[in-house]
Amino acid sequence: GYQWSQALARTLVAAGYIQSTADPCVFSKWNDEDYIIMSMHVDDFYVISNDTKYIDTLQETLTTAFGTVTTKSDNIIGYLGMAIESKPNGQVKVNQRPYFDKILARVGMTDCKPARTPYSETQSKQTSDNESIDKNEYLEHIGMLNYPAVLTRPDLLYALSRLAQKCSNPTKGDMRRVTRVFRYINGTKDLGLTFQPGDAKITLYGYVDASYHSYPNAASQYGYSFSLHAKNKSKDATFYARSGKMKLVTLSSTEAEYVAAAEIATETIFLRNLLKDIGFPQRHPTVIYEDNKSCIQMIHGAGNHQRTKHINAKYHFTRQQVKKGTIRIKYKNTLNMLADIFTKGSIPAKQFEKLRDNVVMNEE
Repeated sequence: GYQWSQALARTLVAAGYIQSTADPCVFSKWNDEDYIIMSMHVDDFYVISNDTKYIDTLQETLTTAFGTVTTKSDNIIGYLGMAIESKPNGQVKVNQRPYFDKILARVGMTDCKPARTPYSETQSKQTSDNESIDKNEYLEHIGMLNYPAVLTRPDLLYALSRLAQKCSNPTKGDMRRVTRVFRYINGTKDLGLTFQPGDAKITLYGYVDASYHSYPNAASQYGYSFSLHAKNKSKDATFYARSGKMKLVTLSSTEAEYVAAAEIATETIFLRNLLKDIGFPQRHPTVIYEDNKSCIQMIHGAGNHQRTKHINAKYHFTRQQVKKGTIRIKYKNTLNMLADIFTKGSIPAKQFEKLRDNVVMNEE
């Protein structure tokens, strides 16, 4: 695999392409206002250009170097299990309904009763909940669900983050929670990411949140998401999100939020660099929304030093980026904090759906 990627990179660079420093699987070529951008996943390429002649030339280059290269070009393109649809109004919708139909049939849940949320902290208990089950079957189910969670359905991330931690010794209770995710999917198969028409000034922004003391060992949960602002649109699709268990124990909710802010700060730098490489440099600080005012004060260096002097230096990265003008932290009240659905499983269904519909959505 490594030799293949190196051979492909040499071929494209020789043809005048620039390999992204942020992501080595992304290549681009620019000529005044004309451009072509290509991303690779093993031997599957996704290419966009404002002139088809660049795509034709790329196909010739790859065919000469590696043999036959087939192309697909339509208003709906299947790519890595995703259906990518171009709408007449300029919207681009990405979902995985065919994939969901397939996995629901595979687990025998095509006609199951839908659930309104993918995870519940207060699942009813059964006497058999602690009985061990087939580990391989559990792993298979987690694998089927994790794929869409990281691609087109970030609303599944929290559930998968919690359930994936049970893979070494799953129980019947854990499998019932997995079943709930399938039930939720059965009622939301059409949801996906809808990207609005943008312009050359497209802007990156994000949300970050933490849930203090989420686990019996006192560890907390963090979560964040990113969107690209489209001009004159009220909703922007979340194209990049994460949810996970912190690797350390924090001493307060403010400290947990501070650590989460460092997690999103590193991803912000990566995404800013990637956007620059593909022609969308960010001219202003990237706004990150946070719902903890004490954390915001701490990031700006206004916190109590006695309470922060024990924090590992790497978690002060956000503070440094704010001073450099790369990141700007802004307050967002909890009711409108989109990242809440990446850190909590106890959100009431109505509030969850409100937040979810701002993360994954159908076209307006």
